[in-house]
Amino acid sequence: MFSLLKLSEEDKNILKRTLYLAIIIRIALFITAYVVGYSIAKYNVPIHNFIYLIFAKWDAINFLYLAEYGYTNFGEERKFLAYLPLYPALINVFSYIFQTYMASALFINFVCSIIAGFYIQKLALLDYDDSFSKRVLYYFYLFPIGYFLFVPYTEALFLALVISSFYYMRNKKWLISCLLISLSTATRIQGLGLIPIVLIEMYLNKREIKIKHLFYSLILPLGFIVYLFINYYISGNFFEFLKIQKEYFYHQNILPTTLIYETIKEIINSPLNERRILYFEFRLIFILFAIVIFILSFKWMRFSYQLFSWSQLLVLMTDSWPISMPRYIFSIFTIYFVLAYYIKDTEKFILSIIFSSILMTCFFCMYSVGNWAF
Repeated sequence: MFSLLKLSEEDKNILKRTLYLAIIIRIALFITAYVVGYSIAKYNVPIHNFIYLIFAKWDAINFLYLAEYGYTNFGEERKFLAYLPLYPALINVFSYIFQTYMASALFINFVCSIIAGFYIQKLALLDYDDSFSKRVLYYFYLFPIGYFLFVPYTEALFLALVISSFYYMRNKKWLISCLLISLSTATRIQGLGLIPIVLIEMYLNKREIKIKHLFYSLILPLGFIVYLFINYYISGNFFEFLKIQKEYFYHQNILPTTLIYETIKEIINSPLNERRILYFEFRLIFILFAIVIFILSFKWMRFSYQLFSWSQLLVLMTDSWPISMPRYIFSIFTIYFVLAYYIKDTEKFILSIIFSSILMTCFFCMYSVGNWAF
């Protein structure tokens, strides 16, 4: 396979490192879920049913349903129009090979997590050394919310598209980058935030930009435009998803300051329980963490990376009901560059990875037994 891909020795080493870590983490998480599932959650079912019970939680169930049945404008299932089409479409396609939608979803996430891990190292190596790229990979894969790379959610696909688009953008492969960004806009709405990024990178390289490169920019929103036409075909309204987001998921736009104020107010006034901890306390913790991280990157990080970081965070903070804020912040990959940049000492790096791994294990245990975990 390596010879067919014509990978360099460096790329082969990067890929092997990525595969090794991704497989080890998956085995560790499955063993954790196996113990917790059978001993605490009492999943007294055969192993193939057990795998479904572990991973089919919350939005994962919705993606699997959408992959099997598609969009509709009737009943409770009309709410699935709020989900963008690329991920469930891929699950549907690969289900013809793997025979089950769950196996298809897990395969897609495995491949996409490898792609994301491979390209985040390649991207790091454009500016830093191999030691830096290793630290970036470990912080990425072992981030407290990193288990979403392994469960049937869009994180792995979205990050694979975003990170690889940045890599090809940096290497002035404009067509590939624009195609990847277009696909990201059919995966998550946050993909639209990449459009000004690539245009800025084109401007910074304007001496090398030709007319054909500008035409490539027309590709950028096509994934999202396809989604709008799906909305129209199903409901007769190009923007039906906005209505559904508000009706079913309580999402509407607010000021970032309002979100912070309301979150702090809930923490102060709510009793100490699961809802307060997971909906509000961790939301505030992750927002403040991201803000501090991005401030620390101000003097040295590339402008397009900083613009991506802040724009993604600000868009997330305009949502009136961001109960998945830690998961969405996980998708801002520049966080791992900043952590790798400042934590260079071996002992501190190991301690931070241990700390992060413990948190990820804790959150995944909650997810696997059916508790809300972002």
